[in-house]
Amino acid sequence: MKKLTLYLAAALTAFSLFSCSYTRTEEDVYTITTLDTLKSSFAKNAPGNRDNGIVFPSSRTFEEKRDLIQYDSVVTREYPDFIRLGLFESVGLIGSASDYKLGTGIFGCFPDFNKPVWNLPNEDNPTFSGGIYRFGVYEGRLRWFQDAPNWTIGTSFLEILAPDAKFEDALVSFAPLYFRKRIYLRDKIPYVSIAGAAGFGWYPSQYANLSASLEVGSIGGANLRFYLGFAAGTNHASSIVTNNGTATVEGSVTSAFPYAGLGVSVLDFVNLPEETEKEWKDYEHSSWEVGLLDWAWLGSGEKVSIFTTRRNDTGYAIKGM
Repeated sequence: MKKLTLYLAAALTAFSLFSCSYTRTEEDVYTITTLDTLKSSFAKNAPGNRDNGIVFPSSRTFEEKRDLIQYDSVVTREYPDFIRLGLFESVGLIGSASDYKLGTGIFGCFPDFNKPVWNLPNEDNPTFSGGIYRFGVYEGRLRWFQDAPNWTIGTSFLEILAPDAKFEDALVSFAPLYFRKRIYLRDKIPYVSIAGAAGFGWYPSQYANLSASLEVGSIGGANLRFYLGFAAGTNHASSIVTNNGTATVEGSVTSAFPYAGLGVSVLDFVNLPEETEKEWKDYEHSSWEVGLLDWAWLGSGEKVSIFTTRRNDTGYAIKGM
């Protein structure tokens, strides 16, 4: 039943995020009227010279033709409809007094994978003792306080606040709700801003997270952030966080901790509010190429190719990828 609830929460979160639009479409229907007038004149002269005077009036005739055409025209305009849209954010937390330090490395994504980390004391006393991880981040404009600028409401598919290596101390939630206010120190790419945020998680942990951050980005979806904050919440005894076979305590766990952290996010794009009023075709880009995966065949001087298990086989021009 607990796993079923977890799957339902993940499915509900994914459906909610996929329902968030990143493009706003507007259509205008016009009636176009084309009015064309053609004027022509003809001289119907018989052979020979004629004196077109008083007795014989001019033989020239005039003709005027007017055409009216009306038809409907639909003009479609597409605008970016997000303040922030990101794939992944990782933050390395500094300064935990716990002996169970996670050792996530700078930005929270360079741990020592040769050492077990969860629920074990760390004798190396690493600087980065914990981490914050967000997957699938979305923020949209929040129009309150008489449409005050730079307010956003957002969420993410999954958020993990891990102060140390004890998993039961971590605060985890699908689709946490966040309110943010940004003050821009620089409104040109790369943007520099100060942001204050209040976030609330609901499942499997219930918590509140207050933070302030200095943000620099976004260049090709890359951002740097420095965080100061405080998070507090509860993991119930039936939660998958505390009841997963690796926890060192029984029953519910209350976790509260201040934190400072240095983070990075990738494929994470940030817009100014005025950029959401600019069409995609006029959108200002900060990079030539942005991608998740780059792949190519390689030719090299190695003797063994990935296409054969025999050594010293030089019959392949492509050795790797």
